[in-house]
Order: sequence, then structure tokens, then C-alpha cells
Amino acid sequence: MDPEWANIGVANVAWSPDGSKIAFAGVNGPLDVVDADGTNRISVADICKVWPPDPISWSPDGKKIAYCAPSPDVYQDIYVSNANGSGQTRITRGCCGDANSAPSWSSDGTRIAYQHNSGATGRHDILVINADGTGDVNLTETLPGGLYPVWSPVGARLAFWSISNGAPNEIYVMNADGSQPTRLTNNPAEEYYPAWSPSGSTIAFASNRDGNYEIYVMSPDGSGLKRVTNNPAWDADPAWASDQVLAIASAQARFAPAKVRDGFSFARAGEGVFAPGAGIDDLQQLTIDAWVKHNSLPPGRVQRYVSLGNEKAVLRYDGAAGFAQLHFYMRINGELQHIRVDNVLREGVFHHVAGSYDGSVMRLYLDGVEVGNRAITGSVAPGDGLFFSSGGLFFSSGDETLDGLLDEIDIFNRALDPAEVRAIFEAGSAGKCKNAQRSTF
Repeated sequence: MDPEWANIGVANVAWSPDGSKIAFAGVNGPLDVVDADGTNRISVADICKVWPPDPISWSPDGKKIAYCAPSPDVYQDIYVSNANGSGQTRITRGCCGDANSAPSWSSDGTRIAYQHNSGATGRHDILVINADGTGDVNLTETLPGGLYPVWSPVGARLAFWSISNGAPNEIYVMNADGSQPTRLTNNPAEEYYPAWSPSGSTIAFASNRDGNYEIYVMSPDGSGLKRVTNNPAWDADPAWASDQVLAIASAQARFAPAKVRDGFSFARAGEGVFAPGAGIDDLQQLTIDAWVKHNSLPPGRVQRYVSLGNEKAVLRYDGAAGFAQLHFYMRINGELQHIRVDNVLREGVFHHVAGSYDGSVMRLYLDGVEVGNRAITGSVAPGDGLFFSSGGLFFSSGDETLDGLLDEIDIFNRALDPAEVRAIFEAGSAGKCKNAQRSTF
């Protein structure tokens, strides 16, 4: 990741349709586009400085971006620009204090849904307009109102919030012509930021139904509700990279210069990055590897690096069990199997850490050298997500936050051999290029 955009307070993210780029904006702007590896940052436009942060929407072909920006004669309007920042075009033209925001592109690229706030009445409605700025239609004039529409990637449906007479926000879906509005959530909490998965099979959203803003997922009919974050920070604005990878904006997520460009920087309880699934839940052989730098190694404390859900596999520092201890464990045959090595970690330096399992032997590596192993044959537990330095919160133990930096995290679908692990360590700050199938973060 590019050091230029470390610590800017990112409050909104949107993956390009092919997953190669990310559009993002801070609370105070501007709107930028960067390659998925953090390089080639381009400034696209100034944006509306509003709270909650206004959504960003890619055209289905990945060539254009729709967004809210200040206009000369009203508070805010919808604009479209090319992904390189050129060709800005104003799509909506409100008047009399109107505010148009929250654009969402239809799957065929011909229409844009957006939120219209009337300056005269204060009412919020969802409108659809052709991508050339013609033919706008109000879809919610017979409903209490609507905010933040999101177009389904398949079929002709929209998800949105609805609010009436100060009542809490709820998540709805409706057909693209405004017919058959259906309420999916119904509780005293506030529900925000609906986001369709790429297949249209799941909707993610933010809610404070459990006392703190967390990310939840459900089916488009409201069934199968599941909480996927457990974080004392404010989690919101879910954005799908695939049906298995979900990015979120967290009030305490930060970046900082690390081993290879920028990495994740953690210091306070609850800081973390979450990706449910990530295509790794059913792995029976695997390797986890990462670069880690500790600011502190407090005795009696635990600091997680990478945790696969359901404690399928975990790499961490365990100062509660030993001095400067590196700890790798997995759930095999329903039991936790451990490798622990004392007095090997140091503050203020980057260590390369890796844990692997080939179906018969677990191995633990530090700085390219095998430092421990355990023979064990059996079935590896299924996972339910991936968490980087979760602060233990994914496992309901809030004192396990990493105080330091985490970079170049990889999950392989097999056990790397010692020479491959050594090669990653020796590549150092140059980064790595590997042929094995993996999920990279």
C-alpha cells in the first residue's frame, strides 16, 4: 500500500467490478482510486463532505464512477467521472436546496438509483435516472421514504433503508420499478449500509442491534441472519470483493509504513480487519504467513496475528504462556493442537512468521527457519472467516490486540516446504511472487 494514503481516515470504499481497483474517500474527501495492491493512486474528484459517508458506485464495466459532489447551485448532486478522473459529468440537477446523493449503478449500466432529499419538505426518496441524466422516476413516493439505494447485481431489485417519523432505520428490498417493497429487518435498532454480494445471494449491512455497530449478513428475503464482526470499534460501510471477501470501514482501522509498502497498524483493543470466508474455510492443508513487528511484548498478554475462524488455525504471540513466545495452533479432530517456542520474538524488528499443516505434521517457522513441529493426523475443523489481529474479539477475548504492524499476509491451500518459506523470508522488503494458490491481503 502507498504510504501517501496511510492514516487518512478512510470512511468509504468500493471495489471495481473486476476486483483490480478500489475507490475510496475519507470523511473530508477527496475521492481517489488505487490499484488493489495500494499502488497507482489517482485523485478523481472532490466529494460531498457528509456524515454518514456517501456511497461510491462503479459502472458494471469498471470504466466510470458515480458519486456525490458539490454543485454550483444546490447543496449536492450526482456526478459521473471516468475512473482516471477525466470526463466529469453532472447527472442530476436539483433546485431550491435539494440534495441528491448515494448513487448506485444498475447491473446493465443504463440507470442510476439515488437518494433525493427535498429542500422544500425535508423528505427522503429514492429515484432512478438514466445514466445520461434523463428520465428520473420517484420509486418511494407512496412509502414513508427511502435512503441509500443499492442495486442488486443480478435481477432488477434495490435494497435500501427506510425511516419514518423518527423511527429507526430498517432494511428493505423492492423491484426496480418501486413495486413489492419488502421489509427485511424489524427491531428497535438502527440498520444501515445494505450491500449486495456479487452473486446477489447475500446482503451485508451495519446494525447496532447488539449495542455496538457491527456488520451482519442475511439472505435477500431476510432469512439466515448472521453477525460477522465483533469489534468495539464502529464498523460500517461493507463492500464485497467476492462472495467470500468483505471489506469494512472501521473507526479504528489504520495503515502505516511496514515491511513491504504499507501494512495494517494495530494498537488499541478491537482494531482489526475481517473477511468472512475468503475461500479458505474448508482447507485441510494450509500455510499462513505474514510479516509482524511488535511495538511491545507485554508479559501475561496475548497478541494475535492471523486467526482463521472457529480457531481452525491461529498464529499469535502468547506472553501469558512464555517469555517472547511464538504460538501456532490448529483445531484438528475437534481438539486444539499447539506448537509453542519461547524467547524468539523481539520488539521493534520485523519477523517473518509462518505456520503450516500437510495433513500429518504441523510446522512453525520464524525468519525462514523451522522452529517447531507436531505430528498429528486428522480432520481440520471448518472455518467461518478470517481475522487479522482481531483483538481476540472474533473469539470473544478482547485483550488479544496486536500492538504493532502486520504485512504481506498470505493463506495457501497447501503446506509450503521449508525452501519456499525460506525464499519468502529472504525476499524481504521486495515482496513475494508465488505460484501456489492463495488468498493475499
